[in-house]
Order: sequence, then C-alpha cells, then structure tokens
Amino acid sequence: MLNKYSFFLSLSLLFLGCTQNPVTPTNDESSDSFPRAPFISNTANDSPTATLHALLISDTLDNSPEEDKKELVRKGFEQDLKQMEELVDDISTHTGLRKNLAIIKGETLKKGKGHQAVTQAMDSWNIHPEDIVIFYYSGHGARRDDKISPWPFLYVEGNGQPKVLDTDSVINRLSNQSPKFFAVIIDACNQNVPASKTPDIKGPGNIINDNYSRLFLEHRGYFIASASQPGEYAFSAGENGGKFTGQFLGSLQEQLRSSNPDWTIVKGGAGKTIVLSENEAGQSSQTPYIDSVIYTGKLEMELLPSQQFKVGENMKISIKNQSTEKGYLLVWDLGSQKKLTAIFPNQYSKSDLFLDGGQTVTIPETDSYDLPMDDLLGTGYIIAIWLKNKIELNSSAIPVTTLMGLQKYFDQQVGAGNWSMTVSNYEVH
Repeated sequence: MLNKYSFFLSLSLLFLGCTQNPVTPTNDESSDSFPRAPFISNTANDSPTATLHALLISDTLDNSPEEDKKELVRKGFEQDLKQMEELVDDISTHTGLRKNLAIIKGETLKKGKGHQAVTQAMDSWNIHPEDIVIFYYSGHGARRDDKISPWPFLYVEGNGQPKVLDTDSVINRLSNQSPKFFAVIIDACNQNVPASKTPDIKGPGNIINDNYSRLFLEHRGYFIASASQPGEYAFSAGENGGKFTGQFLGSLQEQLRSSNPDWTIVKGGAGKTIVLSENEAGQSSQTPYIDSVIYTGKLEMELLPSQQFKVGENMKISIKNQSTEKGYLLVWDLGSQKKLTAIFPNQYSKSDLFLDGGQTVTIPETDSYDLPMDDLLGTGYIIAIWLKNKIELNSSAIPVTTLMGLQKYFDQQVGAGNWSMTVSNYEVH
C-alpha cells in the first residue's frame, strides 16, 4: 500500500452559549491532560474504501436561562450546523471521499439522551487508516478553573446538566482510532456570551476545487484552535453564527480561492484579534488561541511485502523523495513498546544517504543485513525523516516516544520547514 500524506486538524471554536456555573464532569469524561499524539497515517488517499466520517451535533432547541436570548442563540446554532453540513459536502465532493454523515440535534440532546446518543454515534464508526473524521459540536460549554487543557466540557444533555462530554476525551478517542486526518471542531464557550455581530465569511473569486485536496489531503500535522485565550469570553450573533467561526471560515475560504493555498495563511487570518464593537462583558477584544504543526510530506513510503508481518519475517522499506529538493534520509522504528530505534543509517548500511528529487531507495539497500520482525506483538511505526541538512542524531537520546513529540522535537532542533516526516504503521502477529 503506497503511503502519502496525513493531516491532523483539531479545531476548538469556542464562541456560542455558556453557563453561569461550570459543572464538574463525571469521572469517565474527566481529563486534565493534553490530548495524546495521533497515529499519523500515510495511506494512499485514492483508496476506494476511504470514508469521510462526520458527526455534527447542535443544540438547536437551546434551553438558555435568558428567555430574551433563546431565539437568537438557537438561530446561531442552526446557522453553524448549516455551514458545517455544507463544508462536509464540499470536502466529500471535491476529494472523492465517501461520506458517512450523522447529525444529532434538538430533542436528542436532552437529559438522559444526549451523552448516550453521541457516544453510540462514535462507537458506530469503523475507522480505517485512510479515513478522515470530523466531530463538530455547536452548543453550550464550560470549563473548571483547575482544568489544564484549553478545551471545554460540552453540555450534550442541555445547558447546565451535570452529564457532560470532555473535548479531550473525544480527541484522545480519535487519536487512538488512528484515522489519516481528523478535525474536532467545538463551537462552545466557557462563560456567558452576549450577542455580537460576526463578519461575513463570503469573499470574492471562485473556490478552486483541487484546493480541498491540496489543503486536506496533501498535508499532515495538527491544527488546534480556541476562539479565545483562556479566561476570555467569546462572542456570537444570532443567525450570523459566531465571530470566530466567521473569521476561521473566511480565512479558509480565502485560501480555497488561492492559486497557492497555505495553512500558514489560514492560521494567520483565523488568529487575528477580534475587536468588539462595544465593551462586552468587560472585554474590548477577543483573541483566538491557536497551536499548529502542519507539513507537506516530501517522502512516499511503502512497507514490503505488506503492513502485516509474522514474527521473524523480514521487512523491506521503499522510500521515494517526491519533492524536487535533495535531502538527507533517516529511518526509525517506533515499536509497540514505544522504543525508538534507528534503522537507517546503521553500522551495516551506507553512512550517509542524500536522496535527490524523485529518487527512490529500498532499505535494506544491500544484502549485508535484514530487518526481521521481533517477537513484540502489536502495532509499530516506521518513521522516515527528510532533512534539508545533515545533523548527528542518536535515536536513543531523543526524549520523546510519540509522533507529536517527534514533530515538536525536530521543530526545535532544525526549525520548521527544514525537515519532513512520513509514517507508516505495521502489525506483528
């Protein structure tokens, strides 16, 4: 199976509807740690089985305590849901991914129903490594003062109900299920949110359909965003939806119209400080909080004879530099026991290997050594790294054992843009 690119997108657009008193989550949802790194799949995106799984949740029968604002808030939830349905349709249409869409709204998000409905919908997903997943929530949310993670608790059973869903648990669930790309988009707030006007997300020019693939299929990494800094309110206005939703979608659509779409520009546009027309809830502005690591893959990788191995069976790795830029190659194994081991270069291989643009190499590149599968059963990952310049690295000295940790490590060591990582999973049974 030919391996290409992956992208992990986690958006938390916190803007609409909150509660006076944050409610402590039940034990099964409590999470004060940041989400774990996802498995970064690189399976070819032209597989006929590739599916876009989308779960859209919206509190369209809002039970806000302020009667004069209920209709305004409901219209905002309905508009957000409409825009997300359109985005899912567009992604499916222009990438060729088969759509598996589920919508939970209205009466289903009631006490005794909502949490179970959301959990069952996620349990029903049969996710493959080449699939894409979008989880979207538009409703009320809150946080505790002692919560370390910036992501909110979601009131999936109505405003102020004690049975909540932790956004971190959703991100961790999807990380463990290992799709090629996933988005967690949360339109909720940590505090009370006064109504406010949102910018128009429409812009001049026509969307270039190929840009959906260029942005969503030809990148990997993650994009995590909150509508406001911790401790800030976030704002929305009725049928126009949320201020940050409008700003994010406007920035995204601008790049969908561009001849050279770039996630860095999406981030810049989405992250601009939002100036409020009047001082609302003691704030004159709203500043989005965004953390992202996004790359375009430079290497294609294929594990031979397949990604399934028996103990003692030999693996071969075919790697192609699909860019035009020459780069230094490193190949590592992250086994089922989370131990990072250098595969290439090694004591039996060529000491250095610079791949020219378009060049393909198979490892082992000589008959002087093999890559046998050990007796540690389970899932492991082969990590191929392209470096613009050679650096001396000892894999055993790298203090990280997750893919997201490796991304941050190389950003710090060599700088973003000076390296690229491609990952493929394998099973030993």
